Amino acid sequence: AHVPGSWWTTDDEPTPELRWPESVAVYDAMRSQDAQVGSVLRSVTYPLRRTPWRLDPAGARDEVVQLVAEDLGLPVVGQAVRPVVRTRDRFSWPEHLRLALLMLPF
Repeated sequence: AHVPGSWWTTDDEPTPELRWPESVAVYDAMRSQDAQVGSVLRSVTYPLRRTPWRLDPAGARDEVVQLVAEDLGLPVVGQAVRPVVRTRDRFSWPEHLRLALLMLPF
């Protein structure tokens, strides 16, 4: 059933521990403590996290490509890899990807 002011909700989960928001702690424990669950999650996420990500300009304007590449900290296909001047308090593509992939267990 829809609760006003929420983007989704469901009342049809028969296990109380798996109803939101209690489910967050349960799924977090499963992902960190259950070897089989951890194995499945790693088999799905590691190939994505280990991929050498890069930006393909695909005909975009040079200034747009450079801005996006610098903002995301990704190399551009066909260009020499530029060293990152500083990393503290900057956007981190690997960290962003790690956090985005947390949507899978949660």
